[in-house]
Formats: sequence, structure tokens, C-alpha cells
Amino acid sequence: MHNAFVSSMNAILEPDGFEAHPFKIGWYNERVTKPFKLPYDDDTFATLVLSLPHMFEEIFLPFMQQNFAKFSQTKSRDMMDECMKAYFDKFAKLLDGHKTEIVYDFEMNHHRRPRILMQTAGHVAGAAHYYTNNYNPKSLGVSIHPIYGGWFAFRSVLIFPSIIVNELEQVIPLDVVPEEAQRVQLLKSFTEDWRTFAYRDIIPSKAKYSERQIKYFATTPGERFALLEHFMTDAGNTLSNSITSAIF
Repeated sequence: MHNAFVSSMNAILEPDGFEAHPFKIGWYNERVTKPFKLPYDDDTFATLVLSLPHMFEEIFLPFMQQNFAKFSQTKSRDMMDECMKAYFDKFAKLLDGHKTEIVYDFEMNHHRRPRILMQTAGHVAGAAHYYTNNYNPKSLGVSIHPIYGGWFAFRSVLIFPSIIVNELEQVIPLDVVPEEAQRVQLLKSFTEDWRTFAYRDIIPSKAKYSERQIKYFATTPGERFALLEHFMTDAGNTLSNSITSAIF
């Protein structure tokens, strides 16, 4: 049942630039400390959803074009967050009436901690290998996708409290940076200079972020609206008026 369910999810998600990977809540809870454990049965079914390089053009820019007037009044700095909430709220309604609880990558709990550790969820779901340096507490961990390298982002976890999957087989994430020296390089690059995006090229990637997407994420949050305004008005970067997503 779960394989067909995930396949039907990905049939909608993948054209829009997303990818879903199933996991059990217990797999995640085994790897995190008490403040981050999720209050569900160990066999509760969940999916980790990440975005691929083409999501920016397929979903985010059309969403911004459709909602530009509203955002021009509020000058929100969290336009990507708003886009993800709008997308997954509508996506959840397509899932055959299954009760769905959505946790986003940007959400914090009342203790100001992340509601879920996305990189750990991505690892236990087999989506992307999470590399850490256990010997250097100042070194940040980073996840690498087996096909897209560092050119992706974790976006949400969809939890289905009513779906129990005793038989779900865990997928082990591919270790695409097996050499110690290369791992040291990866973690150093991410920890010391993640803004350059150099760490994303640690392995060859099937696709990378577009020039506009790189420019957007390299821009400070307070200046992103002005950049998007330029994208919307520059004749050389005119966006299509068509909304390509099956959801929006």
C-alpha cells in the first residue's frame, strides 16, 4: 500500500520540483535526543519532502507572480516559507482524505528549537546522506543528495498518524562522499563558507540552481523582495503568466 501511495505522491510532486521519501517515525526518534522526538507510534508513516533545482521556476516564481500584489503590501521576508505552506496545504487535500500533519523546515517549537531535524529525517528516509564531524563540535553537518549533490533543500515532513506501516523497509542513504579527505573538504567548505555554494559541487550534479535562484538565495532576506520585483519587471526575465503546477 505504502509504495503505491508514495508513487502517487511523487507523480504530483516531481513535475513541480519535489521528491518524497517515506520513513517510520521510530527510525527518526531513535537518532534524536528527547527534545526533538516526535509524539507518535514508532510505526507511524511519514514522508520527507525535499525540493529539487527546478522547483524555483516551476513553483516559487509563478507563486510570487500570482501573489505579488499582496506581498508588495506586506514586504514579507518569508516569501519562500509562504509559498511552501500554500503548496503543501493544497497538496495534503489531494491525499485521499488521509489525515496529514505537516512540519516545515522553518518551524520552531515553543522552546525556539526546530520542530524536526530535517537532515536527520532526510538520512533515515534514505533521501540524502547526512555527513557530520563527531570530533569537531564547531563543524556543521551537511546532507548530500546522491543525484543532485548539494543542489536541493529539505522543505517538509508529512506525518500520517492513522497509517501504521510495520513492514516498511528502510532505505540506507548512499554514501557519495566516502573518502575521508573529501569529507573533511565538504564539512570545512560548508562550515566556513556555505554562502559561496561551493560545497554543493562536492559531487557531479544532474542539475543545479538557475542563475536567478542562486542570486535569490545569495541575497539577504531583507533585500529579496526588491530582487523579485526586478525579476517580475525586467523585460529580459519576464515570467510566464501560466501556472504550471497541478496544485496552484
